[in-house]
Amino acid sequence: MASSQPTPYVGNRLAGAGELPTSFGELLRSYRERAAMTQNRAAGLVGVSRATFAQWETNRHLPGEENVHELDRHLNAEGALVEAAGHARPGSLRLRPVQHDEPAAPARSPTVRQVLDDARRVLLEQMCTGDDGKPTGWRHNLVPSDDPPSVASTAYGLKVLAMHGGPDGRTPDVVRWVLDNAVVEDGKRIGWRARAQLAPRMEMTAAVIDALLRAGVDLPVEDVVRMLDGLVDETTLARPTVLCTALEPLLRVAPEHDLTIRLTQALLDCRVDFSGTHLWPEKLLSRDQPLLTPSVAHTAHAVAVLRAAPANLVGDAVTTAEQWVAGADDLNGITEIIRRDLDLDGRRFEEQFTLHRFTSTWVARALAGAVVPNRPRIEYALAKVWERYDADLHLWAWGNGDSPVWMLADAVAALHDAALALHTGPAPTGPR
Repeated sequence: MASSQPTPYVGNRLAGAGELPTSFGELLRSYRERAAMTQNRAAGLVGVSRATFAQWETNRHLPGEENVHELDRHLNAEGALVEAAGHARPGSLRLRPVQHDEPAAPARSPTVRQVLDDARRVLLEQMCTGDDGKPTGWRHNLVPSDDPPSVASTAYGLKVLAMHGGPDGRTPDVVRWVLDNAVVEDGKRIGWRARAQLAPRMEMTAAVIDALLRAGVDLPVEDVVRMLDGLVDETTLARPTVLCTALEPLLRVAPEHDLTIRLTQALLDCRVDFSGTHLWPEKLLSRDQPLLTPSVAHTAHAVAVLRAAPANLVGDAVTTAEQWVAGADDLNGITEIIRRDLDLDGRRFEEQFTLHRFTSTWVARALAGAVVPNRPRIEYALAKVWERYDADLHLWAWGNGDSPVWMLADAVAALHDAALALHTGPAPTGPR
């Protein structure tokens, strides 16, 4: 008779060491303890926080592949952790499936709607409240912690609600909290800044404005234009990410405004000729132009945004870039650091703001907007999106184990756009 207990992970390293671990987290803890390391020390070896490392040991998250290999090397696991993670990734965090006397019926995959319903529920459960008990917003990582909410993450949370299910009864309080956290000068809002930024910046302000508009906030168009126009700087004009973020709200509320046209042209000017094809790199450089390479994430983002821009400005830029994106195979996420050189009281200072790009979501969205959607390539991009989904948490996770709100927002947008592209309407009945 088959055993009803999970087969322990024996491998060739921990056999004979007493009760053997049966999950990746238990195995990781065993190797850490054998190396006489604290969680803090082990986390530092791979550049993550102790809280993230603790989530790995308690099976809340799996580390990304690069971190698994680093852990295996630092803890002298001789491949055991790599093998264990490989067994854990496809389904539960058990290293071997439980064997039963009778084969279990195959589990039915949830519908996309069920997945998004679960994600929305988790998002609402993780809403933070202030000292007065009123809702404020969301912290960066959607797992229970004492971290404070941030304006950026709250903006993405509002986007998620707008895209799936609409606002709930607490949304007005959250919107009020975001508005109260704007930087004000002479009685007027001039924008929003991230914690790592010294003043309002285009990338933050445009993202917040876009979220407020989606949440149904009636922001006067002249205020939107005034705030964004006042934040155009040298960095804005050289970074496709910043320009795309600025154009999203502008193309919605002021598509024919001079500022919208100017930033659309600036985004087109960021393209570089790569072997005869004009594509977007991560940024334009005033030096070392030959070192630039085309970026899948940035090109896909530009394609998705520019579809709403005036056709007479865009020309064939979208079609050409879309064809290149459709042939891209490397859809791994990337990290981008936006730097600004500032002069503070006569001292040079470099401000840094880190962004992560969920590349596969932007590829799915870029291809979904085509007149004739490329089904195989959209499905390929979606498969990469699902690779980052944690079915236990009902969220998408970055390689360090975090489940950031922005990643959830990107995933929801990609699934929405792909669903609209892959499901056709009724057959045409003839010319009209």
